[in-house]
Amino acid sequence: MRQIQFSVFLLSFLSIVRGQNIGDIVERIYQANEQQEKILQSLYPYSYHQEILFQKFDADDDIDEQSRRKYLVRAVSENTHNRELIEAWNFEDGEWQDVTEEEKESGLKGEIKKFSLNEMVGPETRNDYLFKLHGNEQLNEYPVFRISVQVKEPDDEKFAGELWARRDDFIVIKARLNPSELPAAVDAMAMEFEMANTSGYWLPAHARLEAEISFLFFFSGRVKSDIDFYNYDFSSP
Repeated sequence: MRQIQFSVFLLSFLSIVRGQNIGDIVERIYQANEQQEKILQSLYPYSYHQEILFQKFDADDDIDEQSRRKYLVRAVSENTHNRELIEAWNFEDGEWQDVTEEEKESGLKGEIKKFSLNEMVGPETRNDYLFKLHGNEQLNEYPVFRISVQVKEPDDEKFAGELWARRDDFIVIKARLNPSELPAAVDAMAMEFEMANTSGYWLPAHARLEAEISFLFFFSGRVKSDIDFYNYDFSSP
C-alpha cells in the first residue's frame, strides 16, 4: 500500500513539473507575486501588530543586550507604515509593561524600504541570477518547490539563497536570503521570511535577521531580530 501511495504521489508531482523548466517556474512565481502585490495594494489602509525581539550577543555568544517590544502598525501605502510602540517586555518581571507617551512616539514613521521578490524574479532582473530547482518538499502542510538562487555578479544590493513556492499557485511562502556581497564590518548576514494565509490573503507572519559583526575594537559579536506579524485588521481607517 505504501508503495502504491508513493507511486501516486510521484506521478502527481511529475505531472506538475513535466514540460516545465526552471525558467517557466520562475515566470509563474513572478506572475503570482505580481497578483499578490496588486491584492495587497487594494487592502490599504489596514493595521497589524508587530512584535520585535532584538538580541545582541558578545564574542562568547552570551546575551549582551536585548529588548522585546510590541507595536501597532498602520499600513498607509506600500512604502509607508506608521508604527506606535504600545508595550515593552520586562525581562526581570517576565511581563508586558505600559510605555510612556514619549516612548509611544519612538516608533518608525514615514517611508520604508522593503525587499521585493520582483527584484529577483522580475523579467528585467532574473537574468542576473542562476536558479536551480531542488524538487518537491512539504512546508507547513503545503507541497512546495524549493529553489536555490545564486547571483552571477555579486553586489550588496543583490541577494542569494532559497525560495519555497507552493506547487499549486507558485506563491512564495518562505525565503531564506543573504547579501551576495557583505557590507563593511559585517562578517555574515542571513534573512528569513515566512508568509501565512490570513483572511484569504498571503501576508508576512515572521521574519528573522541575523548578522555577525566585527567593528574595529568597539564590538565583535552577533545580533538577531525576530519579528512576528499578527492581528491584521482590514477594517482599520
